[in-house]
Amino acid sequence: MKSSRLNIVKIVNNNFHMIGAVCRADAGYFIFSLLVRMLSGIYTSFLYVYLLGIVLYCIENENSVSYILLFLTLSMVFFIAAFALQAYYDHIFKPVHRERVVNRLQQGLFDKLHNSDMENYDIAQMYTTVALAKDEIATRPLDAMDNLFRGVECLISIGTIIIGIIPANGFVFGICIVSFVVGIFITNVQSKKVVQYDEDMRIKDKKISLLRCLLYLPEYAKDNRLSRVHDIFLKDYNVTVKEKERIAARSGKQIANLSSLQKMFCNAFCIDFLIPFYLSVVVLLFGKLSISEFVIAINAGAQIQQKLESLTDIISDFLKNGRFAERIQNIDKIQCNIEAAVGGPVDSMQTLSVKGATFFYPDGTLGLSDVNLTIHKGSKIAIVGSNGSGKSTLIKLLLRFYDAASGEILQNGIDIRTYDIYSYRSQFSVAFQDFNIYATSIRNNVCMGDDMDEDRLLDALNKAGLSDSIKDLNAQLTREFDENGILFSGGLLQRLALARVFYKDSDIVIMDEPTAAMDVFFEKQFYDTIFKNLKEKTVIFISHRLSSITACDKIIFMDHGKILEEGTHEYLMNLQGGYYRLFCAQFES
Repeated sequence: MKSSRLNIVKIVNNNFHMIGAVCRADAGYFIFSLLVRMLSGIYTSFLYVYLLGIVLYCIENENSVSYILLFLTLSMVFFIAAFALQAYYDHIFKPVHRERVVNRLQQGLFDKLHNSDMENYDIAQMYTTVALAKDEIATRPLDAMDNLFRGVECLISIGTIIIGIIPANGFVFGICIVSFVVGIFITNVQSKKVVQYDEDMRIKDKKISLLRCLLYLPEYAKDNRLSRVHDIFLKDYNVTVKEKERIAARSGKQIANLSSLQKMFCNAFCIDFLIPFYLSVVVLLFGKLSISEFVIAINAGAQIQQKLESLTDIISDFLKNGRFAERIQNIDKIQCNIEAAVGGPVDSMQTLSVKGATFFYPDGTLGLSDVNLTIHKGSKIAIVGSNGSGKSTLIKLLLRFYDAASGEILQNGIDIRTYDIYSYRSQFSVAFQDFNIYATSIRNNVCMGDDMDEDRLLDALNKAGLSDSIKDLNAQLTREFDENGILFSGGLLQRLALARVFYKDSDIVIMDEPTAAMDVFFEKQFYDTIFKNLKEKTVIFISHRLSSITACDKIIFMDHGKILEEGTHEYLMNLQGGYYRLFCAQFES
């Protein structure tokens, strides 16, 4: 019981947390929406319950025709004004302000994800969390607000009706209350089934989405035509669709049974049978009701039932919204320790030292083990080793994408965790092996949000060997948004990533497999450019092509997360250890 109460409290808190977010995003929309709903609750009750009854009452009491016409005219003016306001709200005010609210809520989500620690992306559940939150944030908070205001409208409408009906027909109201309470109980059970059904289906939809990509995206087309892997994915796709069908059949049966039970008892028995039966007995046996009272009672019963039924649906949606809101709330559980770090500004790097650093990934996999390394300003360092040796992990720690489990990283003898994270990272220019190209202009793809300097941009493109390939800096890369967009080859795209490094012109340059997709001629030209134009820069290479990094001041050989050897190319070759064997194997091949 205690757990159930706590669950309800959590659901209530989740709803009001979302509603509060909408209010903070656009208070004017919040207030005006509430006023429109309150007005709707008043005029619908008057229109559908009292209007005809009052006219009949006037006729029964032999009021003048002019009096009745005046009443109807004033009522018409009120309804016209109310309907005009409702039309303005539904078709002008609401669409504009909803877009504004959605934009602000989604920006909040984007900011949260932008400031989340990189280690979150190593957790498989992170992708599901983000996918669910992304879908919910655009609709769920607004749905929660609309749902609450619908509830306010129903309560005002019911209250307006109760004032006129309870003194004469309390039994009718009592029947409606019984119908409402039973409906709430059934709805609560049903909402749990609906949420579970949605979660089960989303898991399957995630798998189906992946399989669809494997079946039709261009990057998989060659393998699909040269092998039978297409049949494997198609079979898996069909199996997953069948699993969705079984979930739909099982959950649909449970939800349908609960819905049918609610309709049969609450609507068919209580309202459609019991109330008319009671009123007929009162009229036929006791003759206590006038025509106007009978009409008002019948209309009131129907309206109260309709509003209570709506209120039942509203409570059902309230419960569902509260449970679905957990998907949005889960975003707040994402770690933001590193990205939220504040501290002092960083001084120009003289030394960057790794002292006994050990690191584990979230799944427990060892990334680095007791690594010690010192990098001096202006030096050219190469980190080499087989796949999984820890090269990229070491770079991620230097960039402070992660913090070491033990040990420390010092810049100029000061722990990098004491620096402002943005100030610290601003001293790095990085070309990752798995870099991204964005569906925007070449200018934006190179500048990457930094202030645009035309001469600097052209110089960066020239150093990267792209001057002859690019004639228009505003040309769009990719054809997602522009059918005339430029499609570069893999080598040209890698040169574009290098142009970013040259443009940023930071003190420390990191090159992760910088020439993997380049031809041999340009590779030599590129390294000549690096050593010629970045003499004063600190450059760290990660490379599998060992022949390209022999001129580096220091070469680091890593294996299984440890630094096993370090020194110049000549020193390591004379050592005849792991680096020597790797170099000879590559040279022979």
